[in-house]
Amino acid sequence: LNSEGGASFHPVTLNADGKFASIQAAIDASVADSGDTIFVEPGTYSENITIDVSGLTLSGNTSGSEIPIIDAGGTGDVTVVEIQTDNLLFENFTVKGGSKASNISKGRGIEITGAASTVDFITIQNCVIMDNYYDGIKMDGITITDTLNILDNEITANDFYGFRISNITGGTLNISGSDISENYRDGIRIDGTISGASLNIVGNTIDNNTEGDGISFGGTITNSSTVTIGGASPTTQGNTITNHNGAGTYNAGINFWTNVSSGSVTVEG
Repeated sequence: LNSEGGASFHPVTLNADGKFASIQAAIDASVADSGDTIFVEPGTYSENITIDVSGLTLSGNTSGSEIPIIDAGGTGDVTVVEIQTDNLLFENFTVKGGSKASNISKGRGIEITGAASTVDFITIQNCVIMDNYYDGIKMDGITITDTLNILDNEITANDFYGFRISNITGGTLNISGSDISENYRDGIRIDGTISGASLNIVGNTIDNNTEGDGISFGGTITNSSTVTIGGASPTTQGNTITNHNGAGTYNAGINFWTNVSSGSVTVEG
């Protein structure tokens, strides 16, 4: 390991080459809250990973024509990337092959769970999340005290929702600049209880999610939560939501079937 100022640099290559041969091995060697960086060279890494060390940067090498692929193989009960920590930057990966045999809690591309007490300062950006049995990204039962960002991703060809958000408490969740298209059900699905949170969905392209809505709101918005879709200023651009006209029961651009008990929903731009 190369260390500078207390932080370590963990290079990962498929052939090991004196370094780590798997992403999970590099995570397991990292020290919490030390600012470690895991830098992954291009290739297909046939594994699923659990990120349970806080303060990490996981970054794919973008210097070539391809970004590294994390492929869980598409068999058995597996979610490709499980995030159980905070203070994380995860960027420049293709995430695919989440599958379900019998366990309905698995099968996602990326899942942010409530295993950590809070999930603050997480950014997932510049990733392709595709070909997973259930949702491309799911977050359920989490508490945010500050900010969580989902930025500039391509979420496509997942067999259920592109992005599912359930039971969020507190903080700010930003979903921006992403292409959420050609998933089997809703592009973005919001359900459960959104309590004391600020949810901003701006500047995304949400297109042709086959048997569902572009954005679907269910459940309850409470405790002065705010939900903003789009924006009227150049810094908060509107979303482009098109081609939701499949044969399913729900096929609207934006579908509200929610209870706003305390808070607001704003659609702009």
